[in-house]
Amino acid sequence: MSAGLSLPIHYLLGADKGGGKPGFSQWAGEPDAFLGELKQHGVSTIEIQGVDPVSFDGSLLTAMRRIARAEMGFTFHSHLPAGSGQASRLCRGPVRSPATIAFLKELGASPIMVVHAFQTAGVKPEALVKSSVQSLRALVVSFRRDSLPIRVAVEINRYHGTDGPGVTYDGLIQIGKQCSDDEVGFCWDMGHTQSSVFQGKLPSAPPSDFVSRVIHVHVHDLSPEGDTHWPLAANCPHLEAGIRRLNVSGYTGIFNLELYPSRWGDAERAKDAILRSVLRLGIICHETTKGLKRRTPGIVKPAGAGDV
Repeated sequence: MSAGLSLPIHYLLGADKGGGKPGFSQWAGEPDAFLGELKQHGVSTIEIQGVDPVSFDGSLLTAMRRIARAEMGFTFHSHLPAGSGQASRLCRGPVRSPATIAFLKELGASPIMVVHAFQTAGVKPEALVKSSVQSLRALVVSFRRDSLPIRVAVEINRYHGTDGPGVTYDGLIQIGKQCSDDEVGFCWDMGHTQSSVFQGKLPSAPPSDFVSRVIHVHVHDLSPEGDTHWPLAANCPHLEAGIRRLNVSGYTGIFNLELYPSRWGDAERAKDAILRSVLRLGIICHETTKGLKRRTPGIVKPAGAGDV
């Protein structure tokens, strides 16, 4: 297992300043220096947010090169190709940047790409399952054509007033049954599921059919009001229970912190909160492996981090 952190692609490009809205650079400083700090704190992968699944253009190449220079790995946070037209375009022929494809092959990287199932108010769940599966298949076919060993992880969303297959375990399982295990799995966003549990929309424990196909994990805490993507608190029982469940199932992938400082209202301390969350995640992963008969490599508990 390893620790990751989500960062916007515009931040990694050094282009998130201005525009009237606070960018990640306001909280974390310059990208190269922050990547170095993250690595020192035990983060080994960066999830690049805002990746176009169709073009894989020069912006993505620049972001990947910056991360690679820091001697870190990367994953992608993207979206399904929207509509039958974009999906058909993916299937018909090459559309991605040859330089980006060549760089991925040169690194020998096999990153995860996180996407979301379609969710539209007023559309029947079975129709959303069908359209999501069609776009997933188009995406997988395009990766196969470009000889890119990218696995797609469909993320479970939180319930925020709209029903759909992407907000329930059963909905994702229905999508997964129509896709190959080798190419499509699930992203368990533990903050999203805890939010839905609080709203009475999910059971407290996921079914084994969901857990067995988890290939990526998003980690964040909830605010006292239930807002998602907050830094990790001293006690995170839902994370401890979820990580313990994954350990037992044999999960050895990434636990990726997905934190949104814009929601916290304390920009001056955002960077410290991010780094404390990294250390807290390491402690949780260390503690939850105790007593397991099947021990798997975990994030090493940082020396002197017992008071995080």
